[in-house]
Amino acid sequence: MQDNYIQKLLNIKDIIVTNITENSETIEVSIKSTNNTGICPCCKQPTTRIHDYRLQ
Repeated sequence: MQDNYIQKLLNIKDIIVTNITENSETIEVSIKSTNNTGICPCCKQPTTRIHDYRLQ
């Protein structure tokens, strides 16, 4: 139920919430994509190869 709420709140589909950490100033939500493809930022074509992961 909580995962579904976070998906709706962030407007992100095809994710699994792996961890939630909360302190007095921030809430950190760690997620993992259930989709095995992404869109290349250069050519805009679907790809299964991921070049980099980063925190945002």
